[in-house]
Amino acid sequence: MYNLANIVVGGNQKLQYRNVVSVYKKTSLNNLDQDLSEAIEYILAQGFTLADSFFYCINSSLLNLDEMVIQVFVPVNEPYHKLPKKMYYNSYFQILGLMMVQAKGNSLDVIQEKMKFLIDIILEDEIVVKSPLFIRPKKINGEIYTDLILKIDRKND
Repeated sequence: MYNLANIVVGGNQKLQYRNVVSVYKKTSLNNLDQDLSEAIEYILAQGFTLADSFFYCINSSLLNLDEMVIQVFVPVNEPYHKLPKKMYYNSYFQILGLMMVQAKGNSLDVIQEKMKFLIDIILEDEIVVKSPLFIRPKKINGEIYTDLILKIDRKND
């Protein structure tokens, strides 16, 4: 695990939750915060309560941040119940073998710095990316942190 000036990198991480509701949303970098809030509010309006930090993945090219497709995941306390179309429920959500970069803050500058750092590690260590980019903002001891998470394989494995 690396720890460089407010950036933490860990291998063999996991995303693991029970009862996760998700929705897809088209957005842009300029509207991302508003669209994330709307997606979370929409899920909670269906009678769910937040069980843990939300997270999302970018399911489109990172080269065009003006037209992004994201999937917003909200861990909830409630079991499955009938959902509107285009809303998805997973009683168990798990992805293993992840690489995570975590840094303090959630500003665009911080995220771009972490993405560059993550790309440098991928290129330097000959890592093969096997998933979209997952982003998980969360509070730890009253401070905001943002995790950038990818499923990876090493070329030499």
